[in-house]
Amino acid sequence: MFLKKKIKEFLKKVIYKIVTNYSENYIDHTKYINRKFFQNNIRADEYYKFVLKNVIKNKKFSLFEIKIIFIFITILFQLSARASSNKLNIIVISREIDLNKIDFDLKKILPTDTKYKVVTKVPKNLDRKIVINLTSQKIFKNSINIFFEKTNKIIKVLDFNKKVDDKFPIFINEIKNYFKEKKNFEIIDVKSKRLLQKSIIFTKKLNINYFNIYNEYSFQKNKITLNKKKIFLSHKDIIKVFKLKNVFLSFHGTISKARYMFDELRYFSLRDGFYNGYNKNQKTVLIPKITKTIKSDCIVFPSTASSIGHYFFESISTIALYSNYKNLKIIVYENIPNYILDILKYFGISRNNIVRKPAFETWKLKKLLVPIFNNNKLLPLMADFLNRDIKKRKIISNKKKDKIYITRRDSRSSRILINEEEIIKYLEKKNYRICNFSKLNIVQKIKLLSKAKTIVSPVGAGLFNLFFANISNSNLYIIAGKIYMPRVFLDLSFYKKININIMLAKTIPSYSQWWKYNHSSIFLNKKILDILP
Repeated sequence: MFLKKKIKEFLKKVIYKIVTNYSENYIDHTKYINRKFFQNNIRADEYYKFVLKNVIKNKKFSLFEIKIIFIFITILFQLSARASSNKLNIIVISREIDLNKIDFDLKKILPTDTKYKVVTKVPKNLDRKIVINLTSQKIFKNSINIFFEKTNKIIKVLDFNKKVDDKFPIFINEIKNYFKEKKNFEIIDVKSKRLLQKSIIFTKKLNINYFNIYNEYSFQKNKITLNKKKIFLSHKDIIKVFKLKNVFLSFHGTISKARYMFDELRYFSLRDGFYNGYNKNQKTVLIPKITKTIKSDCIVFPSTASSIGHYFFESISTIALYSNYKNLKIIVYENIPNYILDILKYFGISRNNIVRKPAFETWKLKKLLVPIFNNNKLLPLMADFLNRDIKKRKIISNKKKDKIYITRRDSRSSRILINEEEIIKYLEKKNYRICNFSKLNIVQKIKLLSKAKTIVSPVGAGLFNLFFANISNSNLYIIAGKIYMPRVFLDLSFYKKININIMLAKTIPSYSQWWKYNHSSIFLNKKILDILP
């Protein structure tokens, strides 16, 4: 079994390397080390031209130094997800090339969580740091070495793959505090999920199958290519709602009763899954002591992330399961984002019914409704609920004429559109309105989207607002890479009856144990924008 797993991992790495090195859809530093590619293809490379123009040009570097710096910048993007996920700083040792010349301009295009510092010697304390060594002299064991020979103009990158393994993201303050607080917690048993079966009050079996057809535009061999894609999607699930009495809620979604936890609810909250899985003895878990009792009927929003995507799938969608959701007490993460509260207010949920819960307390709940379903996919009942809500509010969709672009300017910690400012300037010339959704409330977003004939956006959280708006008769263009194109937006086109167009950007693959390759940044050739009205 162990050998089989290792072989599978090895083959995955080999196939991945072949794909990223030779596919037009990816940007990888190894491609630019190749002399022939750099000599014959570099002038047609839009990513290279962008970096040269915005970061390196007019800084008085030699051509060989430009190549070294360009490879270094690409490696920074390849490390960006890891730096963000684990909050790691990057130390760059550079004695022969003055990287301070590019510091100001480079930081403008990097993800904001990719923090680096240029030094001339190895620091003594390398805890929680990634070291990149630019050198023609000394190679360091614990570094990613960009080694170059000045006479032969040869560049080698050593030990890159060895330095990209991650540990669990203990940077999250709450998780740090867990290790401090758990000595005061109580041990309880984990019981079989069959104990829940007597408490089922609702069940629905899903078996939805459909084909999704969408357009994919890419820029290959100096021309725009259109591929019409047809993909089969299936959604099979059994939705269950349980009504539990006299239970205890710990952390964000750990539910127990009479000193045992329901095994089926171990991962009800994604973050709680880590707490409950930490105990090596899987038959027991640790929970905080009881501090409060709530007698009203309750539901729990188990989400802890700041992203609307997680809240939409794991929490907000569940209101579609309860006809009386406005009368229920909703227990939420104590640091719930304000824009989520704004959405709840939009659906008539009073602030008095929203109860913020600290993570390291256990509350006794007299009555609790708990749904179990596949929260990695769009809940069809929520799609129907939202479509009915749009009709009820009579949100207009006629007289559409606006052209808008949803920017990710305020979401630059990782997974960025590298040349977004360049894209925005181009779209402004075509009379697109640039919309920063983080500055708007839910009503303003819905009005903008419902009046828009053409909507352009990089893949990201802002697109979830489309579910709340009437976007029938709208044209949707999503900027996405090959690695990260969530299925939810294909479901969006199915339930909203609209066509989706994907403008394929090049991905700079960046791996972290927490997000895999999903937080890789992308670069769009702006020539693809010629397809837009």
